[in-house]
Amino acid sequence: MSNQEKHTIQSKEKKVGRPKLDIDGEQVIRLARLHCTMQEMASFFGCHVDTLRDNFSKEIDKEKAEGNISLRRKQWQVAVEKGIPLMLSHFLKMDLILYLLV
Repeated sequence: MSNQEKHTIQSKEKKVGRPKLDIDGEQVIRLARLHCTMQEMASFFGCHVDTLRDNFSKEIDKEKAEGNISLRRKQWQVAVEKGIPLMLSHFLKMDLILYLLV
């Protein structure tokens, strides 16, 4: 039996390493928009946090930022519609703080 035949027989018998996970990128994006933590997403997909961080960190950061913008927009809209001065003053203070930090 040649070395090539031995290698072929061994590779058919046993697979090495963990099985590949099928992580849906669209689902990762939806969970990030909902502000799920990395741990929550990892539990959902049945993987380690590092797996998500290694493969989807840019997408997660981008979608969380867009989620923050969307949330801020809705909070501002409700504050203006309801005329809630406390919420408005909170947002103005936050904007001032962000302006001073930049």
